[in-house]
Amino acid sequence: MLSLRAQLAKLERTPTQRFRYSDFILRPRSLRTAMRSMDTPGQFRAVPVPADREHDTWWAEEAQGIALVDQHWIISSNPLWTSPAVKALYTFPLSSKFRDDDVVHKFEINDESVPDIPGGIFHVGNLMWQDGFLWVDHWNEAPSAQVLKFRVTDGVPTYVGHVPLRHDRHDRVVLVAIDRWSGRFITGPSKTLDPPPSFGSPSSQVPEEVMRRQPAPILVGAKLFIHDANGDSTGIELPLDPPISDRGYLQGGFVSPNGHIYVSSGRSGKTPRQYIYGYHALTGRRFASIEVVAEETNQELEGCSYVSVDWNGFPVRLVAVLLENERTSYDDAFLKAFVAERPDDV
Repeated sequence: MLSLRAQLAKLERTPTQRFRYSDFILRPRSLRTAMRSMDTPGQFRAVPVPADREHDTWWAEEAQGIALVDQHWIISSNPLWTSPAVKALYTFPLSSKFRDDDVVHKFEINDESVPDIPGGIFHVGNLMWQDGFLWVDHWNEAPSAQVLKFRVTDGVPTYVGHVPLRHDRHDRVVLVAIDRWSGRFITGPSKTLDPPPSFGSPSSQVPEEVMRRQPAPILVGAKLFIHDANGDSTGIELPLDPPISDRGYLQGGFVSPNGHIYVSSGRSGKTPRQYIYGYHALTGRRFASIEVVAEETNQELEGCSYVSVDWNGFPVRLVAVLLENERTSYDDAFLKAFVAERPDDV
C-alpha cells in the first residue's frame, strides 16, 4: 500500500497544509499514478550490445536518434552534404549488427516525401516511439520547428503529417519529449548562430546556404517548455532542479512510462563522459545522472530513447546514440544500452 507521506519524501517534500496536487508541473489524472511515479529506478549501468563498436557505415552519417518499434530498430540521420547518405529513417531488424547491409528499409526525408513543411526540410533530429506513432524532431529557419508524425508497419514508416511547435517568444524550440499523461510536447530552446559552428567534414564541401542556416549549439540549461497537443505554447515551464550545467548541448530525450523525463546532454570535446539526466515530471527534481563514456574528442552524445527489450541477454530500458564525427570518412555511430537497478521504475 503506497503512503503519500512516504512517496512525497522521495521528492524531498513533506505533506503539509500547503501541499496541493495542482502544485505538480506535469501530473496524471490519478493521484495513485502520481505516487507511483515518485519511485525511481536506482543506479543505471551500461551493458554491451552488438553495435557498441566502431561503424564506418554510410547510414551512420550524422546519426541523431534511435527508437525500438516492435521488432525493428529505427535510427534517424541528418547528413548535410555526404552522398549516398541522406536525411532518412533507417530500419534494422531487432537482432541487427547495424552494418550497411542490415538496413531493411530507408525512408528518405525530403521535400517530396514530407511535402507540407513551411520552409522545407532542413534538420532531422531525435525520434521517439509513443502512442502508436513515430515522432521525429525537425526544424529549419528560425523560428520554425515541427514534430513529424509517422505510422510504422513491419518496420516501414509512412508519413502522416506534422505538428508545428510555436513558442510565446517566437524563438525556435526543439523537441525533447512527449508527456505520456497528457500528450503535450516538451521542448527546449534553440536559436540561429552567425557565424555558423564548425563541422566534422571539411567546410569546403558544405554549400553556403547550409552553412548560413546552421543553428547555435544550445546548452540545456535550467528549464523546459510545455506545448499543448497542437504545438502551441501553454506558458508552462518545467524548472530543472538542479539545472544541467555540464556545458553540453540539448540533444533529445523522452518521458518514460513511469512519468520521468530523461534529457541527453552531449558535446564534442567532452571526455571522458557525457550524460543523460533523469528528472521527475511532477516537479523537475533530478534523480539520476547516467554516464555515457566518450573516448574521443570528436564523439558527441545524441538522442536517447526508452525501450523495454532483452538485448544481448540484458533487460535494457534505455538506449542512446554516441556519434563520432569523421572528417575524411563516414561518421561512426556507437549504440549505447543501459539497464536499471529497478527496471519497472525507469
